[in-house]
Amino acid sequence: MFLRVVTTLNTAACQLLLTVIVASVFVDVVMRYVLNGGFLAAGEFVPYLFTWFAFLSAALCFWKHEHFVVEFIVDNSGAFRPLILWVIRLIELAAFVCLIYFGWRTTMAQMAQFTPFLQIPYGLVYLSIPVSGVFMLIYGLYNIAALVAPGRDGGDGAQ
Repeated sequence: MFLRVVTTLNTAACQLLLTVIVASVFVDVVMRYVLNGGFLAAGEFVPYLFTWFAFLSAALCFWKHEHFVVEFIVDNSGAFRPLILWVIRLIELAAFVCLIYFGWRTTMAQMAQFTPFLQIPYGLVYLSIPVSGVFMLIYGLYNIAALVAPGRDGGDGAQ
């Protein structure tokens, strides 16, 4: 249940971000070419929204196993497959903890700087790093649970 809520929240955020990005760029293009003006804010906040979209969708891709992965070692590991999967999962968890820790430090360090036009703290852009790291950590813990109890919801027994 918890995993379903987390995934739904992440998916909804990605859908909302992509919708706002597309609508903002569309309005900006129409205003430039039809009204000879421009949607000045779009030039600043669309890249920031895209940063959020990229990090949150990376978490979804990790969960759905649609990210880049080299399966050669796992596929050809034979009897060592369970051990290799454990090592991979533990390395993933360490990477996610690093994303959260260093992403949070960078976020806090950037809160005093503001974007030129909208005066939004840059830290809000960098906040996408630890937030996506939390999503990835949750998904990674579920992957570990799937190794402990194969056949659980969300497990990666096929991998």
